[in-house]
Amino acid sequence: FRLRLLAVGGQTLSGSEYAAEPAVLEVNTRQRVHYSTVWPVQNLEVYGDPEKSVKLGDVLSGTALCVLEETENGLFAVRYQNDTGYVDSRYCMINLPDYMGSLCSYDITNSYRSIFLVHEYAVPEVSGMVLWGYETVHQASDTYLVPLLYPTAKKLLQAAEAAREQGYILEVRDAFRPNAATVDITAKGKKLLKLCEAKGCAAHFGVATAGDAGRLARDTAKKRGCVMPSAVSSALVAACGGNLHAVVCETEKLCAYAGGGELTLRQLEEVGVQSVEASVFDLSRAILRMDYTKAMDIVSNLMFLRESPVGILTILSSAFVDLYRAKAARSAHIADKQAMKELGYVGGRFFLYTRAAESESRFSHEFLVKALETLSQADQKLKSSQVDGRILLEQTVTQLFVLLKEDR
Repeated sequence: FRLRLLAVGGQTLSGSEYAAEPAVLEVNTRQRVHYSTVWPVQNLEVYGDPEKSVKLGDVLSGTALCVLEETENGLFAVRYQNDTGYVDSRYCMINLPDYMGSLCSYDITNSYRSIFLVHEYAVPEVSGMVLWGYETVHQASDTYLVPLLYPTAKKLLQAAEAAREQGYILEVRDAFRPNAATVDITAKGKKLLKLCEAKGCAAHFGVATAGDAGRLARDTAKKRGCVMPSAVSSALVAACGGNLHAVVCETEKLCAYAGGGELTLRQLEEVGVQSVEASVFDLSRAILRMDYTKAMDIVSNLMFLRESPVGILTILSSAFVDLYRAKAARSAHIADKQAMKELGYVGGRFFLYTRAAESESRFSHEFLVKALETLSQADQKLKSSQVDGRILLEQTVTQLFVLLKEDR
């Protein structure tokens, strides 16, 4: 509950809401469904008693109802046409902030600046916008409507209570995406594709620019009560490699560390933001230097940060592809400058080739071929089965160490 101060000195006067500086007192109580808002997900029959002996009528899907109590047989008692009616709770979505209170925090980005992407690509008129159907979700600062199917919400409650016992709090980024949002996203994508096909062009969904990512970081910081100068946002975006999800997560981590106010580059350094690409490069370097302990530590850290095993394996494979290309080019006596141009190492990617060219001589062609085969097999297994991603990564790293030892 959140209580606002309306009385001073024990007296409540007319217009007392202006009698003192507004103050909000938060009181944590036990979870209850009483007075929570619920919405049926389908048309439901309304009964006049918990035994369902008398039918009062029907309530339409999506109608907002206020819960008065929950019966032992799984019904919600709700207000219905100036009377009390009973509906099946299994087919209702419940507003999580009403039901769970402060057990969870909420940040429904689709309701103010969507970070919706398709394979890391921004979707025109979708990414960075309020999604269709989310217009009323963001009600006020840090206040959202967050519907979730009630049986699922009860399971989430157990997880949130367990997390709280360990000193954590769950943050909900989204719980229910209205069908209108999915339809709108699909329609806008198809509209662009049809336009491109009619004009004889290929559709290209461009990656969000550094400027887009910087604005997202500053907006996120502002929402968390911090001010992020452009220099700090630029450094953070660079460290995250332009990954919008990482930008949001690292900005929130930085704001939590700073505790408010203007963010500084020093705070950014102290928090130690590092992109997935940089971490996986350190992993490849540890493997090639035969530092098994460090390699496994990096894998553990990436898993702790919930990075995608597919993404990690993709970046790791790229490092070995760079080595193979550099070795093949030099074996064919092709100048580095020409090789970089023909292989697409231009702009900010040239350092990937030069870095590989500096160390390719240390490894045989046979080792690089076997290493790429090992990585390819791991990628196929990861994408075609339900294998544990962490275990597969650790096995793959170990296999690379064995191959490297044999090459020595």
